[in-house]
Amino acid sequence: PNNRNPLNDEAMACLPYLEKQIEIIKPEIILCLGSISFHYLNNSTLSITKARGNIFDYKGIKLIPSFHPSYLLRNPSAKKESYRDMLLIKSILKDTIAQ
Repeated sequence: PNNRNPLNDEAMACLPYLEKQIEIIKPEIILCLGSISFHYLNNSTLSITKARGNIFDYKGIKLIPSFHPSYLLRNPSAKKESYRDMLLIKSILKDTIAQ
């Protein structure tokens, strides 16, 4: 509401639904756009700036954090880093298809 970050109780109430969707879909990769989704799925306090560009594990699924689109609108210079994150995903998917 009002473009604020969700309260912990709000996020925790939604997490089981997200986890069930992930379980059903069984994605190869999860792209976390912004720190909120990354922190709740990775149970980490690592900043998105330090986390992005790395691959994390979420129940055997590759978890890739990147900047939230609203951050990119406010900080256009970060678009290059975000683009590198997309290239990382492309590389992972290419390797997955090749296997």
